[in-house]
Amino acid sequence: MDKLVEPRKKRTPEKLGSQVGRQLEKYKMGKFIDWEVKEGRLEYHLKQEAIGQEQLLDGCYIITTTVTDSQMKTAQVVATYKSLTFVEQAFRTLKTVALEIRPVYHKKDDRIRSHVFLCMLAYRRLHKYLHIGYN
Repeated sequence: MDKLVEPRKKRTPEKLGSQVGRQLEKYKMGKFIDWEVKEGRLEYHLKQEAIGQEQLLDGCYIITTTVTDSQMKTAQVVATYKSLTFVEQAFRTLKTVALEIRPVYHKKDDRIRSHVFLCMLAYRRLHKYLHIGYN
């Protein structure tokens, strides 16, 4: 942004705004910077509150659910979310490594469900045969 602040000849406010937009999009920083073009010059400042809020959540993930505390405790929700990696691993195995199932495009819901069911049966059989991992 500092390079864009430096005055140059033959730079219209529209062109300057376009350059700022490209930079903010490239670095995904638009929500942290307020800017405007005044008299052909760029002025900007950082939104310290937004930056501070982002730093609080940096490295964290947030899980939202419609399940109530009486149905499932927080630790169970997190464990269930993390267990999705086993499902993802199974689908990855179905599609690539062991079974190499190619995409089949179905137009009816019952055919889609049947196809997924058969794929999961094949995966189950493969799991027993190869003793590969899922819980």
